[in-house]
Amino acid sequence: MKGKHLEETNKKRVIIGLFACLTLFFTTMQVQAKDIPMDKWWNLPKLSTALNLTGNDKQALDNLYAQNHDTMSALMSSLKKEHLKLEVILEENPVDETALNNQSN
Repeated sequence: MKGKHLEETNKKRVIIGLFACLTLFFTTMQVQAKDIPMDKWWNLPKLSTALNLTGNDKQALDNLYAQNHDTMSALMSSLKKEHLKLEVILEENPVDETALNNQSN
């Protein structure tokens, strides 16, 4: 019984560690992309010039955006909900970073 409890505890630690890593990853990506708006970034003159986007390229991106906007919105909403769940889990189960680092070595 003790072995099963230890195995479940280890699984929880791995899952929490994974969530912590994903949170750090997405936070880093968000910080790096903070100057780029989430929607229709291709219409920013500086960025479209840097990427050498043509009018046809921008129109194609507009079309893709329109086709996928509902799906992207639903995914963003789902991601926000899961992020809130993760915050609650991490508050209730603080991650032992030293132990986590030792496991990865």
